[in-house]
Amino acid sequence: AVVSTQSAITAGGTSIDIPYIFEKQVFCKVMVVDDDDDKATTTGDNLGEAEFTLGQAVSKKSLDLELDHKRWGKKGSVQVSASHTTKTKELVTLQFEGAHLEKKDTFGKSDPFFEIYRVTGAQEALVKRSEVIQSNLNPRWMAVEIASTQLCNSDDNATIMIKVFDHDDASLPDLIGQCTTTLKEMKKVKKD
Repeated sequence: AVVSTQSAITAGGTSIDIPYIFEKQVFCKVMVVDDDDDKATTTGDNLGEAEFTLGQAVSKKSLDLELDHKRWGKKGSVQVSASHTTKTKELVTLQFEGAHLEKKDTFGKSDPFFEIYRVTGAQEALVKRSEVIQSNLNPRWMAVEIASTQLCNSDDNATIMIKVFDHDDASLPDLIGQCTTTLKEMKKVKKD
């Protein structure tokens, strides 16, 4: 008998679905690229790559891999996580807005964006990052569509974490606030 399931592989905030067949070894490669423009491209500078098997990712909750560069050797690392997903095709549309957010910038208001994480035990996997809204303490972000398999493995009671940050060009983003919820709780909220 062939055991087949679907696994979602997450590396660096990007998630992809890969069919997992227990009896078959599937080789995977993660390549980290420095993209100097705003367009999605595969022609950026290669910062390093790491190889693993799907079986390695599925057997561990989190896989830390060293990035290897052909010229510079081992430089940096990437974290890969795998989780079982179902074949449910439910598409979830989420609309977020903030009210009276904390001012984090010295000069001017915050430039907020949010990130949604799927939480499994102590592991957080980035699912979605919003656009940045410049100089606004009461932002209303564009609606996002996410497959329920990616958001919460189609489990309405699974923990979802939402974090709001202030974007900074010259430094790491500042955390404005965060909360945890579930898809079940979010479905109870009335639409405008």
